[in-house]
Amino acid sequence: MKDFPLLFNALRLLGCAVLLLAGNGCTKDDACLAGDCITVTGRVGTGHRSATAVPGAHVQLMAATVVPGIFSSSVKESLVESTSADQEGNYTLQFDPRFRPAPDFYRLRFDNKGYGSTQGGIIEQQYRDLNLAPGTRRTEPIHLVRLAAELRVLITGFPGASATNSTYTSVSYVGHRGNYYTGVGVRLNLPGTQTEAGPSNLTEATGTTAANQYAHVVIYKTKAGIRTQVRDSIYCPLGVETTYVHAF
Repeated sequence: MKDFPLLFNALRLLGCAVLLLAGNGCTKDDACLAGDCITVTGRVGTGHRSATAVPGAHVQLMAATVVPGIFSSSVKESLVESTSADQEGNYTLQFDPRFRPAPDFYRLRFDNKGYGSTQGGIIEQQYRDLNLAPGTRRTEPIHLVRLAAELRVLITGFPGASATNSTYTSVSYVGHRGNYYTGVGVRLNLPGTQTEAGPSNLTEATGTTAANQYAHVVIYKTKAGIRTQVRDSIYCPLGVETTYVHAF
């Protein structure tokens, strides 16, 4: 009988081999066939309405746990799955949550060379938080912003600030922050400098904005005591300075 454990192990390995040949497998990943897997898919794009795919963009799904602290809490992350976008920008992350402790939530992280820094890429949060139950199939498109376009705002005919004449200018682009898309403000500098111009009563300013997207310009002005609001947009190509002109 001392050979019984060896015989038992041999039979178990044989059974596993039969399952593998049958296409069922003997690994934890095979449980996905039973519908318990969490699947997150999407497309990584850039430019206007994410029209341009970003192949090779790195996408990670992290298990996130809140760690209480004395003054504030923090979030501890551990990698669940990672992948890279294909040539069309598509990605898929899939795993069986039953083989790991349940986190407080999941965090989808993303970056890509040329996009993932304040010098040439995303300045918004490079993640979004997700609540994913077993069996969930979720589509999560990712929009990457390349900060590589220059915008020049020129307000002509402004007589100068007074009790009856004034302007207030803001510029933004569509970016991604946290779990939602939003307008991200563009810092306006004095021409040829890195000195912030400020939004009030400027006549000329420049700023770096998202490339191959529309910059959204809003001008609040008081002219001869009458207040009006101008909302406009202008397309800003990659590596080009675009000038937006508004006649006061």
